[in-house]
Amino acid sequence: MKKINVILIVLLILSSCEDQDYLHEKYLAEGEITYIGKSELVEANPGRYKIEAVWVLSKDPKALYTEIDLGDETIKITNSDYATTDSLWVEDEDGNTEKKEFAVGKYLIEDLEEKDYTLKFIQTDGEGHYSVESEAFTTTYGSKYEARLLNQSIASMNYLDANLEDGTDSIQIVFNPAAEAVGLSLKYKLASSPDSATVVIPEGLTEATLIGTIAGSAFEYATRYLPKNGIDTVNAKPASENFPYPLISKSGWSALALADDSPDAYGWVVSNLWDGSTGGSGYHTPDATSYPVLFSVDLGKPTLIKEFEMAERGGFFNRFPDNIEIWMSNSANEVGVDSNDAEWEIKAGEAGWVKVAASGIQPNSPISIPGSEFYRYMRVRVLSVPGGNAPVNIMEMYVRGVTQ
Repeated sequence: MKKINVILIVLLILSSCEDQDYLHEKYLAEGEITYIGKSELVEANPGRYKIEAVWVLSKDPKALYTEIDLGDETIKITNSDYATTDSLWVEDEDGNTEKKEFAVGKYLIEDLEEKDYTLKFIQTDGEGHYSVESEAFTTTYGSKYEARLLNQSIASMNYLDANLEDGTDSIQIVFNPAAEAVGLSLKYKLASSPDSATVVIPEGLTEATLIGTIAGSAFEYATRYLPKNGIDTVNAKPASENFPYPLISKSGWSALALADDSPDAYGWVVSNLWDGSTGGSGYHTPDATSYPVLFSVDLGKPTLIKEFEMAERGGFFNRFPDNIEIWMSNSANEVGVDSNDAEWEIKAGEAGWVKVAASGIQPNSPISIPGSEFYRYMRVRVLSVPGGNAPVNIMEMYVRGVTQ
């Protein structure tokens, strides 16, 4: 029995050797395999319906060509035609990056769809011998990407106290930053000519000073974006906004004191509303007040009022007006009846007063006033306060617009 087992083992070994000889003979028959050195560093930088393919040329002298496979298209490039020296960022095993110079090929692949791409870079000698693939991934961008872009929001717009030689206004405009934003262009009408001005805010900045603006006029702006590693900048759809109106100086204001104006109390007179302080005295009517309350102001010069705002007395919100009317005129005529008379509005119109606004109002929150007429005299008619018959308490008033 032992002799039989030995014979079987010998036969198995001989059979195995014959199988191995068969495998070797198969590859020997095919001849020696030639491998081409691959590209060790490749990039695919996205563009607008295009890709910039970048690869470090193989040091293998047999690598005469680079084939870039996009899946449904293969591009064959002669390496000698695209051999340039360039610096690329290289990351080491510790995650540190540094620039190194390489022999680099660059090729622009255009007229692509807006989608994800996997680029396979293969080195070849053109005679059927190829390298191992090197892959790079990217996503082209186009109209779909652009449709998602939002313009940077405006953080603030403030008039500057600049003494400009041409006498026009200047505004400092500040935008909030946005990811991938690399600049912004803004176009506005000039006050001194029929032309428009274009201001470009470069990458890294979010503010600009605009000279020669027109208060309240419209302007357009568009944020320019560059996706990560992108080669083409694109603009968001232009947005339209309006410049603010500046605060009107209160230096020439005075109390008009017409016969139907409401009485004040505790020495808190109407002129306190333009003393520049919200922490001292304001305007105060008697403790038992009947409504409407009326006070009048001479603005000193014809004024186009576009916004009106008032500041409350701290801790006395129930005494701050919640509904008001604003009446304007260029002649300080008496109405002839008390402010709570049923005929007051009719008589006011007959006396030349125009109601330019009727609105609810909140502290330190401007109300808009439509219209384009300039008036010198203003009357504020307080219809109610949250406290019923509580007195009116107001600390300061503000007007935005334009004076003649």
